[in-house]
Amino acid sequence: MNESSNQDIAVFVVWSTQLGAQKKHAIDAMKTVTDPRATHYWDSGDVIGSHYQTLQHPDGEEIQLSGPAWDVWLLFDGTAAWSASVAPAPVWWEHQLRGMPDDVKLDPERFARKAAELARSE
Repeated sequence: MNESSNQDIAVFVVWSTQLGAQKKHAIDAMKTVTDPRATHYWDSGDVIGSHYQTLQHPDGEEIQLSGPAWDVWLLFDGTAAWSASVAPAPVWWEHQLRGMPDDVKLDPERFARKAAELARSE
């Protein structure tokens, strides 16, 4: 994202313990996402990943991950409501995981296009 992009978009980056990561690693990794709209979080208990361990494929099929979701990219519309016990369903998602459907494997151009479409529709 560039800094001239839509200011109505919020970016939440959640760093977790996958692959042995520790909070000190996330602090350095945060430098890779410099967009001023980004807020970074450290999730040592994989709370967010556990919420998204089951994802809905765009064709409607439910996909069950073998553990908490990580290395996934989620888009939400303006109606997404977060609570302590319920996380909203993304309107689009992509991943960088092995053993997952290739048609939702992260494609940066497609993901940016979907985000732009979502921003225009809000």
